[in-house]
Amino acid sequence: MNANIFVTGRFLATQFEEAMKMKMKHGILLTRFTAKFAPEVIEKWTKMVEVWDQDHSKPNPYEEPENGMYVAVA
Repeated sequence: MNANIFVTGRFLATQFEEAMKMKMKHGILLTRFTAKFAPEVIEKWTKMVEVWDQDHSKPNPYEEPENGMYVAVA
C-alpha cells in the first residue's frame, strides 16, 4: 500500500468528520435564526433565492440594495 494513499485517506476522513460536525452546527444556527422571522418572510426569501438560482439575471437576494432600502414585509 502506498503511504500517500493512507495519509490522504486519513486526512479526508478527518475533514469529512469536521464537515459533518459543522453541517450539524450550521443547521441548528439556521433553525434558530429562521425562527425569528414570520413564515411569510421565509417563504418570500426562499422564493427569491430559487428564482435567482435559476436565472442570475434576476435580482440577487444576497446583495444589499445600493440605495440602502430594504424589503419590508407588512
